Amino acid sequence: MSPKKEKIIIFLLLFISVITFFSFGFYRLGKFETTDEHLWKYDRIPQYWEALREKNWAETYINDKPGVTVALISGFGLIAEPDPKSNQNLPVQNIANPGLFEKYNYQQSALTNFNFRLPILIFSTLSLLIFFYLSLKAFGSYRTALLVTVLLSTNPILLGISQIINPDSFFWIFGGLSALAYLALLRTQKRGFLV
Repeated sequence: MSPKKEKIIIFLLLFISVITFFSFGFYRLGKFETTDEHLWKYDRIPQYWEALREKNWAETYINDKPGVTVALISGFGLIAEPDPKSNQNLPVQNIANPGLFEKYNYQQSALTNFNFRLPILIFSTLSLLIFFYLSLKAFGSYRTALLVTVLLSTNPILLGISQIINPDSFFWIFGGLSALAYLALLRTQKRGFLV
């Protein structure tokens, strides 16, 4: 097979693996709830962007983990839903004690989850292209770079963690990219990989 044909096949398989990752991640994106997500979508992300808007730098500290990345990326959900907390509960008709109980608005919660999770999924999907590039530079082989990317894109654990609003959804990305950038630096001796 000619090198040009091989590259075309490799890039086609890369495209298929990236689209597959996004497709499986997109399925039921807003239809489940995980622990601590409510803290991010209702409190921490809006707090971070409000603090930036008001230049209140002390309030941008939202979590002991690197929560700024979550707030920056998932914060795009605030464009579609500026006040995510406002419509999460529905009043319950209780004549004896009005306002005592509230009913959870699961349809609105699914929409809120989707709005805040989609930017994380898009970021995770696009990071696969960076994984391919850094793997290519680190190992010097298109086939190896494709193998790395396909294994990452078909890993159900990484796919699942890329669907939650939490700093954990970014650890695999930045940890893996850092390791590959270091290997690429060792192989090529180019300081550009230090960034």
